[in-house]
Amino acid sequence: METQVVLYIYSFPSYLKEQPRVKIGRTSGSADADPTQLAWQRMRAQVRTSHPEEPYLLSAIKIPDERVESIIHSALPDLWLKSYERLQNAARSTAETQ
Repeated sequence: METQVVLYIYSFPSYLKEQPRVKIGRTSGSADADPTQLAWQRMRAQVRTSHPEEPYLLSAIKIPDERVESIIHSALPDLWLKSYERLQNAARSTAETQ
């Protein structure tokens, strides 16, 4: 079975209130799976035990699995730009509900 590696960026409502912060993660799964779904599965499993808030998934992209660490660091600027608008919308939404 062929697999894919997915890099994802997420945050939490409390991280968006003051100075917005994001977290990154990496997961893998079937090459036929949607990268967003793989990211959600991993993120929810990971944060369920460590954080009481529901996370916001800001971006998920498929990356080659060679040199993953260097790819993660080189991809961060592009991922941040893609995620910035989503982060701002999430921050506005969080502020409006409080």
